[in-house]
Amino acid sequence: MLIDKIKGIGSVLNSNKSAPIKSSNSVHSNDNIEISKDAILKAELSNLKTLALSSESINFSKLEEIKSKLQNGFYDNLSEDVLKKTADKMVNPFKEIE
Repeated sequence: MLIDKIKGIGSVLNSNKSAPIKSSNSVHSNDNIEISKDAILKAELSNLKTLALSSESINFSKLEEIKSKLQNGFYDNLSEDVLKKTADKMVNPFKEIE
């Protein structure tokens, strides 16, 4: 079987000429992006979750104990004093970061 050349295809394949690149000195900045507050909050929460789970100081057995107590209603009727002390303990580490 013999395949004949297609006329003119060789000149396209063997072309070494290149057109010069035109540069543009003007910059147009009409684009903008807006990120919703919900998206920012979700990103921050995701980062905090990743940071918390990567911490070596997590006592997973204590965490499971607390989860079990939450499911059983142990913490449902706590006094205002206990709630305030617990909230303070939870917030204090974050106050040190600021």
